[in-house]
Amino acid sequence: MREIIAWLQRVEGAAAEVYNLAAGRFSDDVEFSTFLRRLRDDECEHLNIARIAGGVMEKGVALPCIISIDGPEMSYIEDFLIFLRNRVKTGKVTKEGMLHYMITIESKECNDFLAYIVNWLYRNGYVQTTAAGQIGSHKKAMEEYLETIRWNGTLIHRLDAVSPLRGKKLLVVSDDNLIEDGLKAIYEGEDVTLESAVAKKDLLGMIGKGEYSAIVADADGPGLDLKDFYTEAVGLRPEMRQRLVLFTKKPEAHQFFFSNGLRFLGKPTSIQAIKKALQEVAL
Repeated sequence: MREIIAWLQRVEGAAAEVYNLAAGRFSDDVEFSTFLRRLRDDECEHLNIARIAGGVMEKGVALPCIISIDGPEMSYIEDFLIFLRNRVKTGKVTKEGMLHYMITIESKECNDFLAYIVNWLYRNGYVQTTAAGQIGSHKKAMEEYLETIRWNGTLIHRLDAVSPLRGKKLLVVSDDNLIEDGLKAIYEGEDVTLESAVAKKDLLGMIGKGEYSAIVADADGPGLDLKDFYTEAVGLRPEMRQRLVLFTKKPEAHQFFFSNGLRFLGKPTSIQAIKKALQEVAL
């Protein structure tokens, strides 16, 4: 976790630098340069949040987390920002090219992980705003700006492709909030609805009434007989057989679900793996 926090500080600082350089590069386009400076200011605030998180951890406070980022993805994001900084510095990027690069930046897992950290810091009194205020408004600003650009529809289509679960509803089954908190961070600002419950009666009632694109459950939680719940849920809605994703530290302990071909994710697991699993079962 300390390694990821230190990496986030570098990435957010690099993104702020890129947007600042780009604002100067496109200074003749007042609207675009103003937008870039707004994004720069957002990234500076994100850097400050990452530093606060680092300071909290230095004091020995643990930050429980169900999500992680793979090492190769961390390296790719950092290298991409270095590449883009050099492109902007040497004047080798057009406005359209810059916008495509920006969509790439804003779709990366660093923003999802930062959203998780923001919400955790907020709940524990370290910051005064949630991810909706920090990350959600940042994404919204990008969407609103791209919608004003009528000369290239591929930009807004690319942004839409980043949110394949937009408009979907997910059901979370867990004794604690770790899975729900992780999913909230990953899908912040993407119009994905999360509903949760623990008691079997409540869950079965929700499944009977609601159209859930996926059910995400903690296979290790002590509060629910997951095998019993799964059997009854599939009886209510047979399509749920293909829509269940399980988190567990001990997949070997759940042979029943293995034999039924269900999807397992580790604890923690990469944001990329979570997105891939949910996209495959929910679409």
